[in-house]
Amino acid sequence: RIGEWKESHKAILEGYRLTFRNGVADIEEKDNSRVYGAVYLITEDQLKRLDKYEGPKYKKIMVKVKVNGKEINAIAYYMREKAKFRKPHPSYLNIILEGLKDHGYSEDIIKIVEEISKG
Repeated sequence: RIGEWKESHKAILEGYRLTFRNGVADIEEKDNSRVYGAVYLITEDQLKRLDKYEGPKYKKIMVKVKVNGKEINAIAYYMREKAKFRKPHPSYLNIILEGLKDHGYSEDIIKIVEEISKG
């Protein structure tokens, strides 16, 4: 989508939860919840390409994520229209799980994400 990024780190988004709408990962606000993922350092040009890729169905928001115990500002996208939950395709889910593994998440976290994907 946007080419190689400069760097990436394990990141936790507090106050949101992961869900799958129409088989695609999405986030929604929820107290006492968290989303496990990664944050990427990209260029302005890459961000413009990502905005174009995500398109008008997604809203871009500023969030704070925890990286190595410190809070940093980041950008996240979420679906504007809240479609019904639908399980992701196994190959799509595998990309997410591999990304979590690549960023050093434990098997417990991997299992949590797998359970969320089942609805």
